[in-house]
Amino acid sequence: MNRRDQQITAIAERVEGLDRDRLRQFYAEVRNAYATSTIIDTLAKVDPIEDREPSDFHVLSAQEARSIAEFNDPSYAWDMYCGEFGRSVALAEQRYFFDSVFDAAPPAQMATGVGFEGVVEAINAFRADGYNADFLLMPVAHMVGFYNYFGPKQVEFTSGGEQYFDLGSHRVRILSTNIARPLDRFIVMDKSVGTWRVKLDPTTKTRLTVAIGIQTQPRAVMWIAETVARYDITDPKGLRSFHPDEKMDPYFKSMPEGQAGS
Repeated sequence: MNRRDQQITAIAERVEGLDRDRLRQFYAEVRNAYATSTIIDTLAKVDPIEDREPSDFHVLSAQEARSIAEFNDPSYAWDMYCGEFGRSVALAEQRYFFDSVFDAAPPAQMATGVGFEGVVEAINAFRADGYNADFLLMPVAHMVGFYNYFGPKQVEFTSGGEQYFDLGSHRVRILSTNIARPLDRFIVMDKSVGTWRVKLDPTTKTRLTVAIGIQTQPRAVMWIAETVARYDITDPKGLRSFHPDEKMDPYFKSMPEGQAGS
């Protein structure tokens, strides 16, 4: 164990005065929320690592101290808190993944083809170069125009909330950026160009470490959930940036290329 592992283990072992049934329940709910929210397995090849020592990894963590009395009080419902706590780590994964993709993607080229047909042309050219068009990262400022142009027959929504762009012979999963950190260009990518390396928890051998226990100063229940990962892009040519010949929705503010995120 490294020093961080020792600190987390010490917190998890200090459970004096905590309702043990609720403690087991909360552990399970946090882990389940993360497991149902993480999309890393669909975005990249995952390489699980048991060696906890390498230091050039990112700690994607949620941490908060809460009242002991409220923790034990049956009149307090913690289901929503546990859910949001576990999901927050999955969201941190996504932010790190997309930031890495944006940093590695080459400068955008103007796509050939009129209007949003340029998106089709760019994806087909990408595939012609031997890459799989697994994902299309779409700026939120193009979302309305894109959907209106292609319509529901080509832009599909699954019951699980996923979005796909149907090109007839090929379906590309759409990942839309958000208004808080808008993307300024489209990026098409091949999933195989990068590897998500993640340190497994030394006890559970899973990607998520969870610890709920007593913090001494000030005395409170410390909640910790984290994953330790590094995303390595081994073939940047499997990322292609482009602009269609369409104006962005003026309602959304775009950022200079290279400073955008998801």
